[in-house]
Amino acid sequence: MNDNYAIVSKIKSMFSKRLTLQDYNLLANERNLAGIINYLKNKTVYNNILINVDEKKLRREEFEYLIKNDLYYRVDKIFNYILNKDDFIYKVVLLRIEKDILLEIVYSLFYQNNRMLISKIPFHFKDKLSFNLKELIKSKNIEDICKNLESTKYHHIFKSFINQNEIAINKLEREFNNFYVNNLIKLINQFSNFKVKNLKDILLAEIELNNLRKIYRLKKYYKVTNEYIKNSMINTKHRFNNKIIDNLILKGTDLLTVLKNSSYRNFINIDSDEIEDLIADILKNISIKNIHSSNDKDVVVLAYISFLKIEILNLIDVIEGVRYQIGSGKIMENLIN
Repeated sequence: MNDNYAIVSKIKSMFSKRLTLQDYNLLANERNLAGIINYLKNKTVYNNILINVDEKKLRREEFEYLIKNDLYYRVDKIFNYILNKDDFIYKVVLLRIEKDILLEIVYSLFYQNNRMLISKIPFHFKDKLSFNLKELIKSKNIEDICKNLESTKYHHIFKSFINQNEIAINKLEREFNNFYVNNLIKLINQFSNFKVKNLKDILLAEIELNNLRKIYRLKKYYKVTNEYIKNSMINTKHRFNNKIIDNLILKGTDLLTVLKNSSYRNFINIDSDEIEDLIADILKNISIKNIHSSNDKDVVVLAYISFLKIEILNLIDVIEGVRYQIGSGKIMENLIN
């Protein structure tokens, strides 16, 4: 049995243990957080992180932290099957984890919330990272971050922000994300056209659709200029070109119409006019399609990780719904199934 086949088989086995519609329905009918934890601990794969937890004492924030970090634990488990650190999937996933960690550190400085930072960092990855996480989280400013990243590929990004009176969070976030995308594309383009298409559908579609989500949120909930929105975009061209994005921002083209008439429509399985729901549904269906149809470990692993993110968001929605006693029917309506 070759490594590719073994990893694909393992990931598809892990996917088969995902939460079902019945699981979500039973969870939505629980009366409190303790009931949700008890169900997950005794009847699902989440027992791995909840087995030693006392459901009567665990607070909601602590539970959400465990659920979110379960993604990292499963990624770490996948890494155990990929022994070569030069492997494409190892590089791509680690690049994403490092990006997320570094941005969380920047956010903690900007919002002055170190407690929130600690709750979001996957410390068990510290030995796999290209930087010293223990020292990095002690950073008090951009200068400290820059010093700790001096020997890494990220140093130049932060260096340009030294000596600024305050963190230009929007600009730094954009430059960092663009650096991430450029490196991602370089890694993807080493493969054949068919594999490149599948990888871009998983990785670049998420970035592109998050651009749409950001346009939607900034226009609906915040009074910011079109220039601000445009400068918030991550440079990526997948299924939408720059003209479409510019029209959405500058001319107020209807985002819902654009999305439903685009090639993404083939991945929409729900009848909804909610942008957020449609984007989540598209990403979920792209993931499921690639898990079912591909026998390439890189494609299957990335699709599975993308799917897990949606499952975790669903779980958090259930927790919030039960907490505020919304009712199981309404909770189920809000989930991406």
